Amino acid sequence: MKKNRSVIITKQGTPVALLLVVALVAACGLLSCSHGGDAHPSDSLAEALGNQIFTDYYNYYDASSVAKHGDDFNDNVDDSYADGHDTAAPADDDQDPDGTTAVPHDKIRGNASEAESLISLFNGMDTDDMTGVIDQLNAANKAIGSNKTYASYATEIKWYLGLAYLKAGKLDKARSMFKEVAGAGSDMYSSQAQEIVDKLDKAA
Repeated sequence: MKKNRSVIITKQGTPVALLLVVALVAACGLLSCSHGGDAHPSDSLAEALGNQIFTDYYNYYDASSVAKHGDDFNDNVDDSYADGHDTAAPADDDQDPDGTTAVPHDKIRGNASEAESLISLFNGMDTDDMTGVIDQLNAANKAIGSNKTYASYATEIKWYLGLAYLKAGKLDKARSMFKEVAGAGSDMYSSQAQEIVDKLDKAA
């Protein structure tokens, strides 16, 4: 009699067990969907951290070292680039239509058009898709050894490339760039680069 009762329990219990398994699998599927399927939480955290550091450290390229300017130069320089004005005025230091003193040709390091293109890249990081910016800055970084203009902007290229990597959530590549900048030791960006490296190390 006990044997039969055991068989009955087993037969009744089997569907219940299967239902539990099915329910568990379904629940896991729902959880996966709610997190975006293939999305990885670590990727989201990296992107959030990168964006925060980017916001804290990104500024338009400070042309004060290569141009005469008024007190409002850094406030207006983004308008100058955004409006498509000539970023390199003739030697007489004519002003852009927005009132910003432009960078004189004779003060630009290297080839004027190449320098202007670089500065436009440095000041064009308001876009959400950093792919193009990263590609162009990477190309400039690789050409530093063979291009005199790029060589004269070597630190700036690495600095802004690092920032672009941050905004894209590529923290390892960003850290590598900032370590190079920090290693220079004699540049205005080096101390800030080391701060970023420390922040990334702390978050790792």
